[in-house]
Amino acid sequence: MAGHFGGGVAARMARICHNRPVLHQKKVGARETRAQLDNTAKRAAAKCLGRRARRCYPSFMGMKADLWRRGLGSFFLLAALGMLVAGKTLLRERLSAPAFLVFWLICLLCTCLALLVAFLDVAAIRRRTREEQRALLENTLQEIARQTKSKSKKQAEQDESSN
Repeated sequence: MAGHFGGGVAARMARICHNRPVLHQKKVGARETRAQLDNTAKRAAAKCLGRRARRCYPSFMGMKADLWRRGLGSFFLLAALGMLVAGKTLLRERLSAPAFLVFWLICLLCTCLALLVAFLDVAAIRRRTREEQRALLENTLQEIARQTKSKSKKQAEQDESSN
C-alpha cells in the first residue's frame, strides 16, 4: 500500500473547509494502516471545521429532549405493561366493577400516552432530518458556488497572463 494517501469521509469534509489538506500528503507505510490515517484525517477535519461543525450537524443539540421524550414514552409503556400483567393475574378477582373499569381506563390511557409520545418522537426525528438535509444542501451549493468562483478567477488570471 505504499504510495497511497489516506482520505475517505474526512478528506471530503476537509474539502468543505476551504480546501485545506487534511493529511499533508502523508504516505501509508508498513506500520500505518489506512484506518489510522482515516482517524487522523477525521480529527484534522473536525479541528479544521471548528465551530462550523456544530452548526452543520445540529443532531447533537436535541439529544436531551430526545432522552426526556423516550424516557417518558418508556415509562408510559412499562406502566401499561405492568397494569396489564397485574390486571390479568393479581387484581382479576379483587376489583369491583367500577374499580375494574377505572383500572382498565387508566391502563388504556397509559397505552395511548405511550403511542402519543412515540408519534411525537417520530415527528421530531423527521423534522431534524429535514433540517439537516436542508443545511447539507445549502452548504453543498455554497461550496459549489465558491469553487466555481475560484475557478473563474483562475481562468481570468490565466487569460491575463497569456495576453
